[in-house]
Amino acid sequence: MGVWFWLAVASVVFWMAFGWDLFRGNRSIRALKDVDACLPEPVPRVSIIIAARNEEEKIERALRSVLG
Repeated sequence: MGVWFWLAVASVVFWMAFGWDLFRGNRSIRALKDVDACLPEPVPRVSIIIAARNEEEKIERALRSVLG
């Protein structure tokens, strides 16, 4: 068996190990919907800065999409 065969086998083993590790890691992270939101009272103010240049026609739609 040639060098290319063993190189292919090593590559497959590496990517399988990488994929398995990635799969295990993703399963150990809790989804945000499962985490309780503990907001302080009063809720802090947030500033949003949007860089815009020559956006007269599109700025209103962009701001509405950011604000919800």
